[in-house]
Amino acid sequence: RISHANGMASFAVRNNQELLGLWRLEQHTSRLKATLDSLALSFPDSMPPKLFMAHRDTVISLIDTIKSAYKNNLKHVLRVSRSPLLKMCVLSQKVGFYSPFSPIEDSKDFVTVSQLLEKDYQSYGPAVRFCARVDSLNKYLNYVGVCKVGATLPTIAIPAESGELISTTRFVDKDLLVIVWSSTDSLCRTQNRQVLSSTIDARRKGLEVFMVSLDKDTAQWRKAIFDDKLPFIHSCDAKGLQSPVWRWLGVDELPLFLVKNKVGMITERSHDLNTALKALNL
Repeated sequence: RISHANGMASFAVRNNQELLGLWRLEQHTSRLKATLDSLALSFPDSMPPKLFMAHRDTVISLIDTIKSAYKNNLKHVLRVSRSPLLKMCVLSQKVGFYSPFSPIEDSKDFVTVSQLLEKDYQSYGPAVRFCARVDSLNKYLNYVGVCKVGATLPTIAIPAESGELISTTRFVDKDLLVIVWSSTDSLCRTQNRQVLSSTIDARRKGLEVFMVSLDKDTAQWRKAIFDDKLPFIHSCDAKGLQSPVWRWLGVDELPLFLVKNKVGMITERSHDLNTALKALNL
């Protein structure tokens, strides 16, 4: 229904919950975009550095609050809607580069909607692409899930520099930092150079450091250990990209840091050394 007052048109949607939900979705998104545009324009052409920093921090905090409220509004639409297509639209919503729903953090919602779409919309292009995206997400989550936080560190055995097999059972009842790396990766090398000094106190309290290399060239691997001063336990099967370690530990990118506690549980999985060290709690 469209009504006119003072020359302005107002809209009302009744008796069609899907259309009403779509309308509300568009309203929430339009309001967020307008608010973000307004905040972006709130910075004057020039201002003293201290005032700029204070204004910047205020704006960032306000944006976080607004984004949180926006996501809560979309969650309401997602919860009350009976239409799988509307639910798909909610989860796929974007405002500029901002996506309120993360396929990783909100994976349960993505999987649920995908299952609904597969029942009735097998031939509808957008639904097919959405389901394919969720299927890919599931495969990724299953892949990295072998070493997700809360899981038990898998029992694996990899050749050491001496040729003997080093098994993760060696570290039972010990706090352990596993570092999966490669001598050819610059980020790995940069973070590795911080490991020795960053773990001094933790190693005094019993922390073990186990470095698993995915190198293919063992000579280059040994040189990197010497150059970066890494007096830890090392292993490398010299299979590079063909190494089963990728699958055994669910390695998605390098470097990978896994923190295991004394009972065998993984308490942190990260690609950042400092994040991993914070989880040591020693």
